[in-house]
Amino acid sequence: RFMEIPPFAGRRPVFLGDDTSDENGFEAINEANGVSIRVKPRGPTVASYVLDSVTEAIAWLDANFGAARVS
Repeated sequence: RFMEIPPFAGRRPVFLGDDTSDENGFEAINEANGVSIRVKPRGPTVASYVLDSVTEAIAWLDANFGAARVS
């Protein structure tokens, strides 16, 4: 529901996770037409994307949203 109120309204949710406890989050994000990303996958996932490392996830976010920054 929070995706309906400012400043989230009209935006696409993005959710990254790294284990099976994140699968419910991936499902919710997929249902909300968002982007779900599983990092360091082990086994099956419902995530939209699967990336092998945190470094790969940062590069993906930067390439797709220009928002990833590492300090």
